[in-house]
Amino acid sequence: MIWLALLVLLVLFVLSRQWEPPESQPLPRQPVDHSKVFANRAAVHEAGHTVTAWCCTLVPEIGDVTIEAEDGGATRMWLYSQDTTESHWCDMVIYLAGMAAEIAAFGKVKTRGCGPDIERALSRAKKIADSGNTKPPWKSPKRQRSLEFDKMIHSLDPQHAKVLSEGYRMAYSILEAHGNRFYKVVSVLLTKKTASATDIESVLGPRAYVKIIGITVAAGWLRPTFIIPTAQA
Repeated sequence: MIWLALLVLLVLFVLSRQWEPPESQPLPRQPVDHSKVFANRAAVHEAGHTVTAWCCTLVPEIGDVTIEAEDGGATRMWLYSQDTTESHWCDMVIYLAGMAAEIAAFGKVKTRGCGPDIERALSRAKKIADSGNTKPPWKSPKRQRSLEFDKMIHSLDPQHAKVLSEGYRMAYSILEAHGNRFYKVVSVLLTKKTASATDIESVLGPRAYVKIIGITVAAGWLRPTFIIPTAQA
């Protein structure tokens, strides 16, 4: 019975990858003054990491999310594998999602606050480029807008810039697809300061489908991807 259910989900998953969901509307821009309050910026930033990790089939578990960590904010998560080209792609998207969230919400980003994420994302981009497999394991989103990473990072290799831009486009597309759910996660973090996976689940819904697909990914049957909502909240 379990294998039959897995087979049905697998078929649905394969079909879903062939179907193009309707284009999502841009996230509503927040007043720029809100970004000057650290808690607001931290909540938006961590919500970005959380939403993308929540959708990733290579992430079996997500732990607490806080905006009161020693360095500002933190999202606890685990990956099935951490040293493959595909895991580097997933890692990079999740790292870039904090910055993408700030830009989506405020129209700008504090480079200093996003510095560690950019460094981690770049380290993954270098590993991806070194592997020679610079095509992501998922279908590239239609969204064309990205960041000019070559202007943000001194003497950036063009190949690394291309990989970073691809990862950023995916991160931004995931956040837009969630619409108002994204801001509900922000609200939960501002209210609780530290939110559990259960708190996040109350907004984003259960991860049962993502976890089941994740089992097939961990077994090597499918390539990892991000399960994006087909209807924007």
